[in-house]
Amino acid sequence: VVCKTMNNLFYFYLLCIAIQDLYTYYFSYRWLVPSICIGIIWGLGYGYQWENIICALFFGLPVFIAYKKKGMGSADVAFVSFFSFLLGIERMLVAMIIATLIGIVWSLIKKERYVPFVSCLAIGVFISLWKGYTIYSHILFHLGSLGA
Repeated sequence: VVCKTMNNLFYFYLLCIAIQDLYTYYFSYRWLVPSICIGIIWGLGYGYQWENIICALFFGLPVFIAYKKKGMGSADVAFVSFFSFLLGIERMLVAMIIATLIGIVWSLIKKERYVPFVSCLAIGVFISLWKGYTIYSHILFHLGSLGA
């Protein structure tokens, strides 16, 4: 029951950040409080490994470089690093692919310069939590079969 409640709370958190980014393109530092709480609770439930830190750096550093070149916002860097730390490499890779595809479609449809990437990322994280390992294994299977 507790695990199901935590999952629902996390999904609600994803919904809230998606709506916040979609309408305002802005995040206040108040979002640190629920994010830190979720990170602590997640760690107590699943534990942390070195993979979590490496994954956060693996995905966070390229986004940080894009931020420095004015291509992404600081919230994008923070949430990509945060979700990378929580999800691990397999599910975060799926989340980033989905978020990037949604962002591309968004920019083509809306023809705007700015894309609410945290909203796209929230959708990607949701799908990744739901079916991330399955999607990841299908990606690897199809990439592996290209050489045959």
